[in-house]
Amino acid sequence: MLAGQAILRNEPDSGIQWDEVQVNWYGSIAPARTPADIIQKLNQAIVTSLHDTVTLERLNGAAMAADPTTPQEMRAFVAQEYETWGKVVKTIKF
Repeated sequence: MLAGQAILRNEPDSGIQWDEVQVNWYGSIAPARTPADIIQKLNQAIVTSLHDTVTLERLNGAAMAADPTTPQEMRAFVAQEYETWGKVVKTIKF
């Protein structure tokens, strides 16, 4: 996963701590029913590329940070984001 750096300041009265919120993130997601061995190979290649010095320098230059995860961690992260922001969307009736 790639995460953009937080750029919003905290607003105590809002109940939102922006420094705890991922303003944006990027991840790779494969189609449903992709074989597990293919997912593992893709993840290995992505993680390897996210440890490359040139890649890290380019990400840093774009104010981004690499935070490689396992497929299981990414699945859990997406589920949590869906739950968190789903509540926000329903609350504001967007």
